[in-house]
Amino acid sequence: MTERDTTGATARGARAVEWEACRNLIQRCGLDPELFDLLTRADSEHRPECLRLVDLGGRFVSFVLVVPRRVLIAGVPVDGALVTLVGTDPAHRGRGFARLLLEDTVAFIRARGFRVALVCGPPDFYARFGFVSCLGEYASCFDPGRVLSRPGAGGVPAIWRPMTDQDIPEVAALYAGATAGTPGTVLRPPERWVWRDRSRGRGGLAGLAVWQVDAGPVQAYVRWAVGQAGLPADCLGVSEVGAASPTALIASLEWTANKALEADLARVRFGGPPDHLFSRLAYLRVGGELQVKAAGAGQILVTNRGLLMADLVQTLAQRAAKAGLPPGTAVVLDVGSKRLELLYAGDRLRLLGGRAGRQDDRPVSRLPVEAFTAMALGYAGGGELEALPGVALAASHREALAVLFPPAYPQWVPAPYW
Repeated sequence: MTERDTTGATARGARAVEWEACRNLIQRCGLDPELFDLLTRADSEHRPECLRLVDLGGRFVSFVLVVPRRVLIAGVPVDGALVTLVGTDPAHRGRGFARLLLEDTVAFIRARGFRVALVCGPPDFYARFGFVSCLGEYASCFDPGRVLSRPGAGGVPAIWRPMTDQDIPEVAALYAGATAGTPGTVLRPPERWVWRDRSRGRGGLAGLAVWQVDAGPVQAYVRWAVGQAGLPADCLGVSEVGAASPTALIASLEWTANKALEADLARVRFGGPPDHLFSRLAYLRVGGELQVKAAGAGQILVTNRGLLMADLVQTLAQRAAKAGLPPGTAVVLDVGSKRLELLYAGDRLRLLGGRAGRQDDRPVSRLPVEAFTAMALGYAGGGELEALPGVALAASHREALAVLFPPAYPQWVPAPYW
């Protein structure tokens, strides 16, 4: 077999009886077998065919797991999938099996009707299959001492405790509220395994803490870590904050500051987007430093543009009405080889499809697939598209696209079990 020769190899879905062989391949690839167990045994959404593999004459040499999930796009939960645990047996690397596997995986995701697929990995590799880097990397850093030195600090009772299984339904609701405006957010059901924190076994310290007043419901939660990989040594890392009220949000800010000072740490670093309420509070109260990096490893692939837009039409119509777009406003988009026509009818938005390049008298805007993906996620707002390569906007579409697709801060935050 010469390099890049996949002769005799077949990419396909696994069968239930092949679970153990797939798990053995996971271990040979140096991947996480415990994560594999959770996603294939605990997850009720899993089906055997979501294990995609390359079969080389009866030997499994390459593997990926497709994890069905609901994903927020423009505030709308749509059917999506996470692509994870991607690997090839070390003895068979460099022969094109990963390419064969990913081509099969994307085809499977499309055939199943998933609107989007999310992955975290090398952009140069996944771009070959249509993935676009637009799940951003953010940080809000602040001095904990400044939080506690403010007049009135400590006025909120700071009685916190570790999260228990009984707290999960309330914490899941707080998570949903905190991430409702963040595209790329993966919805989390209130199931015990989803909220299982596996980070404690990876060095350093980590946990989920909740704030509860008397015997009432949980008012806030914080997911934190110290001394873990990728986190500066002088930082308390905070990856998630959910709060039921402004008072609970302030309590969260003061708790993280106290936690950092108790550990003799100089900074608190929150990994949420700049428009998250916790980021805004830190910025407004103590001048927290906001950091926005260009998206890299966090990538998304729109696998069914028509179905995705059909899911979004009601939200787009509401945006049009709120902005006062005149009825009859039309936008014709040629995206790759497909055409999408949007017509605002005053109380609803009509969506039509077709083949790109059809000639008629209407203005047409042309977008590469990558630009459409960035627009749909809000990584580039509709009014910013002309900054992207390959975009040709009709002048009459600029206002409507800016209204329908405002800029946002898309992000995917791995669940505690990840």
